[in-house]
Amino acid sequence: MQRTAIVVGVLFVGCLEPSTECRGASCSTGSVESALPSGDLCAALAEELSCGQWKKCGLADPDAGCQAVLRGSRNAPPSSCWHLERESVDAGRLRYDAKVARDCLTAHERRSCTDVAPIDACLKMWTGLQPVGASCTIDLDCVTGAWCDFTATCPGVCRALGQVGAIVSNYRGCHPSSSAVSTDGGWRCGPPALTGEPCGDHFVLGKACAADEDVCVHPPDGGTGRCERYVPRPLPAKSGEPCGRDRECQLGLACRPSTQTEGRCGALFAPGEACSFDPRACVPGTFCNSGTCEAAPAVGSACSSTCARGALCLGGTCRAEAGEGGACPCMVGLECAAGVCRAPTCR
Repeated sequence: MQRTAIVVGVLFVGCLEPSTECRGASCSTGSVESALPSGDLCAALAEELSCGQWKKCGLADPDAGCQAVLRGSRNAPPSSCWHLERESVDAGRLRYDAKVARDCLTAHERRSCTDVAPIDACLKMWTGLQPVGASCTIDLDCVTGAWCDFTATCPGVCRALGQVGAIVSNYRGCHPSSSAVSTDGGWRCGPPALTGEPCGDHFVLGKACAADEDVCVHPPDGGTGRCERYVPRPLPAKSGEPCGRDRECQLGLACRPSTQTEGRCGALFAPGEACSFDPRACVPGTFCNSGTCEAAPAVGSACSSTCARGALCLGGTCRAEAGEGGACPCMVGLECAAGVCRAPTCR
């Protein structure tokens, strides 16, 4: 995944490594404030990561609403936020600290755009309680130094993280400080490469390069990549600045034509406005159809690809996304099993 001009610390907090080992009755409650995690806090943190930091770091228009910044995306409903984590906390596999979670949010709000170091509070808001060999549904369930292997079974099994040289069934099984290289037998855990060193001619995940300032750069014609210092790309154009088909505006803005080939960044196109110059820039709830922004078809209406928020285009008709227990298609965060929407048990 290529980095943009500013390094933005976007992460999914439900996949963070657990902080300290803790087993059964030996666990101290410490500063734990809540038995179950707050969905409101989860939503606030998700919005900060996907919208707030993008604005702060020049990737999105600071005056645009988050719906405009995230236009076209299918967001998970609040009820599914931290859904798997809540289940694990309720089942006694995981412990949650609400105070530390709020500290994590505060730290992200104050985080500089060039800071890529892990945030201590975000690593400590969850504590895994399942030892190696115990059942689990997410990585967070397992104690420090272990991950949840559900490659072959669900629920999965907590296994020790692989050190350098180990072969694991999934890249998540390699220690976070190592790289994970795809092989015929799974994933090989290896040491991250130093600046100027080869960083793999296969698919590499995890920490491919030892220096946080480096990225693994592959030649245009393929072949072995090397760790090189990251060279920032230009930031997208701000409101009022020139734009064109080869330079996009900040998220939340449209490139409004001033000539046949150039334009200036401005407000998203409203219903009825021409959008052929920037077809992705209609206001939320509308889409560019034959060069004009139109309201997206509602549930039950005919469609070709796009539907209003909360619906999907299936078989030429917009169908409502169902919640848990409803008939498929499902809301984001749910899976379809035998035609019924349900919370995923392993992922």
